[in-house]
Amino acid sequence: MNEAMSRRTFLGLCKGTAAALAPYLVFTMAGCSARTSDNATSGDDASAQTDAAGDEGQQDGGQKEEQEDETPQVAGVSPQSLSDYSWDEIAQIAAAISAAESDEKGYKIAQAYNIADPYDMNGGKRTVTLADGSTIDAWVAGFRHDDKADGSGKAGITFLTSVTPFQTDFNTSKGWTWEKSEIRKYLSSTVMNEKLPQDLVSKIVPVSKVSVGDPGSTDPATCVTTTDSVWLPSLMEIMGAARSLLSSDYKKYEPIVEAEGSQYTLFYDPNDETLSSEDISAGSTSFIDDETQLRRYEVSFRVTSRKNAFLKSLTGTYDGFWTRSIAPDDGGSVVAFCKPDGETQMDFYYIYPWGKGNMMLGFCL
Repeated sequence: MNEAMSRRTFLGLCKGTAAALAPYLVFTMAGCSARTSDNATSGDDASAQTDAAGDEGQQDGGQKEEQEDETPQVAGVSPQSLSDYSWDEIAQIAAAISAAESDEKGYKIAQAYNIADPYDMNGGKRTVTLADGSTIDAWVAGFRHDDKADGSGKAGITFLTSVTPFQTDFNTSKGWTWEKSEIRKYLSSTVMNEKLPQDLVSKIVPVSKVSVGDPGSTDPATCVTTTDSVWLPSLMEIMGAARSLLSSDYKKYEPIVEAEGSQYTLFYDPNDETLSSEDISAGSTSFIDDETQLRRYEVSFRVTSRKNAFLKSLTGTYDGFWTRSIAPDDGGSVVAFCKPDGETQMDFYYIYPWGKGNMMLGFCL
């Protein structure tokens, strides 16, 4: 218990002692007064009782304040570093965060159990040992961010991995959405059953993910919701602003792109003083990539933290990372995300569904 809590506890005990003795003192003083003077009035007794009740009220208030400040404990789990917990223990902490009465209280539980701030490079990640013995990092992306697929509330913790060794096409032909894509089937079967450690798989909480369902539509109602245990992030979950994804010709598609989720804390540090309103692009420029002959877009301003340790750590065999976002106009290509380039740019590009991309995966506990 911290110093402030100890002080409140001490004051509460003092007030409690006074409150406990007050009725006895009132009775004694009233009796003495009755024996020494016939002029004692019932008003004196009422005043003393009122003071005692006030002390009791203050005691109750102090206890309530102290109870509100207490962080719920996770039975059987002792605080340690994120890397030292088992997946079962992390799942228990995540369940407590999910069940918290508010985001603020959920975050206090995360802090109490050293589930570090998502953008903390020194504590916000842990190693995942894959079935073949190789390892990847899983970074804390956010708390109480994703909706549980069963409708019971928010998943406690969302993780995003570093680049994985998994490789597959998004799809072998054009026009396929995330819902019907081959990469989604690959993740839900091969990766879940054969690649990830089963002590982690057994604790993963399926969540609802939204994606474009009818390319060419501008109506968010045409987006579809899928139940996924392992998934690719969308551009909105990475960049947080549709206008950073779309050139001026694509502005009408903003509503369906924005429906694909909201930005994870992992990509945005609210304490980063280098961020400003100008860091959100009002548009983007494009050019034809000489190597792939595909149109590539460069975002004018960054929309993520310049201190972002996760982005700085991203490496991979290919230039971009698959997302579950497809071209909103015709679905003929998939949006690939590239790590930041320099101090003021972040870029992305459209890639054919059978192209090559790195995979960073999301999952919830």
